[in-house]
Amino acid sequence: MTNNPNNESCTYKQGLEINCSPLMAKRLNFIFQTANTAPKDKCVEWPYNRDQNGYGKIFLNGKIERVHRVSLSIKLGRPLRHGMWAAHAPVICHNPPCINPNHLREASRTENMNDKIVDGTHVYGESCHSSKLTEAQVLAIRKSSETQVILASIYGVSQSQISAVKTGRNWGHVK
Repeated sequence: MTNNPNNESCTYKQGLEINCSPLMAKRLNFIFQTANTAPKDKCVEWPYNRDQNGYGKIFLNGKIERVHRVSLSIKLGRPLRHGMWAAHAPVICHNPPCINPNHLREASRTENMNDKIVDGTHVYGESCHSSKLTEAQVLAIRKSSETQVILASIYGVSQSQISAVKTGRNWGHVK
């Protein structure tokens, strides 16, 4: 990484230091001035760059960060703990571009996945873009007496996927 002479060190709430360009300082100020003063019941959407899932993104300290993580870190006055996520609080908000820190909480991956189930935003089964099977095929696989290798060949998936379907480890919601 080359040293950018336009970078400056910005120190914010409780000593949280972020190296940023003047353009990034403007965007960080948006987080402070808008998101951190937002009412609890209102989403504040990131108006700048977003990733393919709709989450705001910003280039800080030499890498791309998701803005809701930065917003929550600012609210907490520290970086998120290792392995933790900035999760949109269940029931309150499941809007990816929202950076309102009142709608966010520090959570484990498992807690975040459980939040998605509570909110009904967890993608599984046929609604998952990478799914190779349908619910009807899953039911047919479970009823079949063919070997797993033959079923894998018929449905264009691996034998281990067929095993996971038959045991209910995958597609467990299909009965």
